[in-house]
Amino acid sequence: MARVSLRIVQLSDLHLRPRVDDRRWETFERLLAELSAQLGGFDRIVLTGDLAAHGERSVYESLRARVAAYLPQLRVVSGNHDTRHHLRGVFEDRFVLGPSTLNFVEDLKGVRLIGLDSTQPFRVGGTLGKTQLDWLAGMLPVATPSLIFLHHPPLAVGSWWLDKDRLRDRMALARVLQDQNVLGIFCGHVHQEFEGRLGAIPVWTTPSTAYQFKPRSLIPRTEAKEPGFRVIEVHDGLLHTQVIRSANPSS
Repeated sequence: MARVSLRIVQLSDLHLRPRVDDRRWETFERLLAELSAQLGGFDRIVLTGDLAAHGERSVYESLRARVAAYLPQLRVVSGNHDTRHHLRGVFEDRFVLGPSTLNFVEDLKGVRLIGLDSTQPFRVGGTLGKTQLDWLAGMLPVATPSLIFLHHPPLAVGSWWLDKDRLRDRMALARVLQDQNVLGIFCGHVHQEFEGRLGAIPVWTTPSTAYQFKPRSLIPRTEAKEPGFRVIEVHDGLLHTQVIRSANPSS
């Protein structure tokens, strides 16, 4: 079996609430325990937004305490349910701070990891904006393969009520990424597993740790599927990814 050079775990759409004994906290912590047991090891955990249901600072403080053992490996991006200044205040050391965005960038085992902030204050839909896109263009190395993480997918997933709030400036993003060595884009927001392409670049979405939306539904509907996380592995410049759902059914 080939040795995996880089392993990243993506968890998304936690929608945690101030009460730390409710079901959303329980499923999130169950997934943390399961991924540690199943994978044996990983290099990074990336949380791709909507960490809090209503952006309360107390939720971020509780979350930081719960993931204290993983902090050196933890990276975070913001979602539309998050409150940017609260998230920044609690997880400031997990970001490379821009003037109005929460980003991260790091080189790890021959791969560049880039986190983007697609949130807009008081809006559900996502956008990156020219300042951040210009920053991203400067972060894309010529020779090093990159992985990009953000909350809002740049693709339609087939449910109009979700697709109307996908990334607004997706074509501008596609132009920035054209001919770049980007192995994949990883998103949340839609609470379901999906795969597509932005130009030549693969795009994946990841299930929620809290609750799942029914794919291709005409109206907002949830689906009785277990929460899950995505595993992203890179070896010799080749990417493999899969979603792993909880092995322990919710009570």
